[in-house]
Amino acid sequence: MIRRALRPATVLAIVAGVVLLWAARADAATCPVRTQSLLAMPDGKTYAVLLNSDIKRTADVRLTVYSTEWSYTITLPAVPFARKMPDNPYPLMRALARFTTDPVFVTLPRADLLIAARADPGVGDAPPGCNPTYAYTLELDLYRFGEKFVPSAGSSAEGRVIVASFNSATPKAPASVVAAQPELACAEPYAIAHTLRMTAANYPVDQRANGETGVVVIAVDLSPAGAIENTNIVSSTANDALTQEALKAAKATTYAPELFRCQPVASTYLFRVGFLLPQS
Repeated sequence: MIRRALRPATVLAIVAGVVLLWAARADAATCPVRTQSLLAMPDGKTYAVLLNSDIKRTADVRLTVYSTEWSYTITLPAVPFARKMPDNPYPLMRALARFTTDPVFVTLPRADLLIAARADPGVGDAPPGCNPTYAYTLELDLYRFGEKFVPSAGSSAEGRVIVASFNSATPKAPASVVAAQPELACAEPYAIAHTLRMTAANYPVDQRANGETGVVVIAVDLSPAGAIENTNIVSSTANDALTQEALKAAKATTYAPELFRCQPVASTYLFRVGFLLPQS
């Protein structure tokens, strides 16, 4: 069960960089406008939403936001995507160099604890049947990751800046109630993407003998069915040959997608390979 007592933590922390990456990765099957992060404001019913897109654009955006009991919709007209992602404090996100929005503040008709937001399909150049991705509040990430989830220093700093900019005069977009959420029947309603069958990367004998080492991080974009849609090298301290071995292993591995409210959703798994020599 998600604990409502965690609300104070959400006021000062935005989703950590690695989670933002899962919420923001894109490929041919993913919608071109995506939620990047969702942050609670101190009044208990207003949230800041950040969005991102692969290209510089101005777009009408329809959001669906979720608490454990309710879902709401918000229509945001003519939202500009103009900030380049290198301005973002998250190292993994800087490598993607996408366009983001300034915080958009949305207000609920009643006090409620949101756990997730998504930008719904509908932008003019959205591919047919594109898969929307989700951004989560700290509340849900603490539930999904437990003690393993630690917001980055950069994420906490940006959260404090956004909270400090919020006041009674801040423009807000009103949300409308869609429906009460049905009771969840599955054993694990919220789960992160994970591997089903891990393929180990080949560490060539000559590379090992020459002392070649490094760590490779690959973003593996998954469809709701768990199929690999795309792979991107996020970072690598290894040489090109080892990096390609890591990429082959990532593509040969099988995955289970993220679950949200018992339903599989488009997501990204960060595949890490360490080419390391044994300690003497």
